[in-house]
Amino acid sequence: MQTASLRQRLARSIGRTLPLAAITLAMPLAIGCATPASMKAGKAEGADGRVSPTRGVAVLFEERIPSRSIFRRYELHPDGSLKVGGGAAARDRRTEWTGTPNDDELTAILDAIDASGIAVGPPACTPALVEGEESIFVRIEYAAPSGTLVHELGGRCPALEPLREAFEKASLVRFERQLDRLPEAGAQPSRIIR
Repeated sequence: MQTASLRQRLARSIGRTLPLAAITLAMPLAIGCATPASMKAGKAEGADGRVSPTRGVAVLFEERIPSRSIFRRYELHPDGSLKVGGGAAARDRRTEWTGTPNDDELTAILDAIDASGIAVGPPACTPALVEGEESIFVRIEYAAPSGTLVHELGGRCPALEPLREAFEKASLVRFERQLDRLPEAGAQPSRIIR
């Protein structure tokens, strides 16, 4: 196992002054670990016989492009609710709006989840380097009744584009109130400014 050999090499380089157990406990700090999953799966079917609109699946899609100050966070929960965060809220790993996608939007999200393959493994990504450093970071959590997968990705991931677009489309409803206040397209009454 590669991690064991790394621990052994670290122990030799320290000169065996620390017990191997202490090194084992310190390894997550030395080599870095993924953040544990925050999303929890639901039951595909509840005790009352009602079926989860997401088949018990919960998904977190978090995209960070710091060089362009773009931060997005979408959380789909087993009850069918969608939580969305953008900008500073997403940067701080928070959401600022909660709603429920309509049936077509939910179907589009679930179809994009299935097509992306995140339930079986990480999608292929190509580097998106800016000044030699990765510029796009994506975190996907897929929690199903059968288990949870967490994918920490860097670069452009074409298989995730339809999923991001489905989340974006479903979350546009949060702007309806502002859009309804805008004037209708077409000729507008002239206003005299004095």
